Amino acid sequence: MSIDPTRRFTDREVAIVLRKASEIDETEGAGPGGGAGLSLEDLKEIGVVARVVQNLLPVLDNFERAISSASPEEAASSLHQGVQLIFRQILDELRREGLEAVQTLGQPFDPTVHEAVATEHHPDLPHHTIMEELQRGYTLHQRLLRPALVKVSTDPGAGDMEPSGNEGS
Repeated sequence: MSIDPTRRFTDREVAIVLRKASEIDETEGAGPGGGAGLSLEDLKEIGVVARVVQNLLPVLDNFERAISSASPEEAASSLHQGVQLIFRQILDELRREGLEAVQTLGQPFDPTVHEAVATEHHPDLPHHTIMEELQRGYTLHQRLLRPALVKVSTDPGAGDMEPSGNEGS
């Protein structure tokens, strides 16, 4: 069974996994062999982790905004350093659960994991190269939770359609 990294967990899928896990628990017990080689506990964990991680993505975004908006004087404060420490701890825990950031800067645009929201002509970059990350994207166990919102370089001479349909930005 191969995993499709472009497929996202939907609320409905999470609910189905949890409901099926409960049904298996009630009818067959929590023994091994249920759910395509996954145990009941695995099914429950995947669903719960996916839901929690999806709900925490805006929190990660807000931590990043708070950290990056600090002035040089604020960045030296113990409060700012404490916020950075908490952010790193949360991120480390989520990584242990299988969360990974989508690679962006300098990478070729990939519509399966990137969403182009702006384009800009840049003569020093190859056509459709990501030049700016506007919002971090994430995968969980190789499944896309949220695409990265990116700004992509264009080359007017390349002649193909822009990744986002935007002409310049």
